[in-house]
Amino acid sequence: MKKNYFTGILFIIIGIAIILYQNDWVDFSRADIVTLGCIAAGLLFLWRGFQRPDRYGILGGVFFTAFGITMLLMREHILPRSDEFGFAAFFIILAVANFVFMFYKTDKTTNLIWGSVFALIGVFLFWAYLGHLPPWYIYDQIGLFWPLILVIIGASMVIKGLTRRRHELQAHP
Repeated sequence: MKKNYFTGILFIIIGIAIILYQNDWVDFSRADIVTLGCIAAGLLFLWRGFQRPDRYGILGGVFFTAFGITMLLMREHILPRSDEFGFAAFFIILAVANFVFMFYKTDKTTNLIWGSVFALIGVFLFWAYLGHLPPWYIYDQIGLFWPLILVIIGASMVIKGLTRRRHELQAHP
């Protein structure tokens, strides 16, 4: 019987961090806890994802690890510390995580669509951060084109249903 140690390891890490903090052996700020928590959770998700045959966990692992590292670099002033840059990085990391996970799935359409949407949002926010787009322009565009999210979700559901039906017809002619 295969044992799952994921939850146990997570509790051990959290418990050790709390003990260190409560005894004043380390001084964690909330930002430190969130940053290190994201990196630890991401690495655990990656570890678990690579152990599973369906590879579920890789998407979250890539996202949390990359986001935690980005927050760490922003906190250390290696990357810019601004909300605009943080939001752009958030969406670009979501896009990268979807593109990475796409390589481990047989149905690649959903991750390709969502990765592209997140990348587009991240690029627009990054352009606003660099000053190439005024912030009000982005807000106007979001207000105008938010129904595209519904169209994308619907198209993703239809494509997924059609591919599932095609696989079922091929399996049972």
